[in-house]
Amino acid sequence: MSAEQFATARDDRPAPFSAQVAMVSGPTETIRVVVRMRWFDPSDPKTIQGRASHAVDWYRYPLADANEFCPGQIL
Repeated sequence: MSAEQFATARDDRPAPFSAQVAMVSGPTETIRVVVRMRWFDPSDPKTIQGRASHAVDWYRYPLADANEFCPGQIL
């Protein structure tokens, strides 16, 4: 699990999150990457307005060519 990141997004500008890296040691038969998002009320930053989860289907395999991607279930 990675650290939480907080950023502000607008209708015309996405939130400027930094890249996340997950180091895997041991067998890598199957891994799953899930991005969990929460939206906070701008007038009360402790109040959650919405939530969403995204299961990542494709991501870059570190040992592959820079232009190649692999499906999540391969790793």
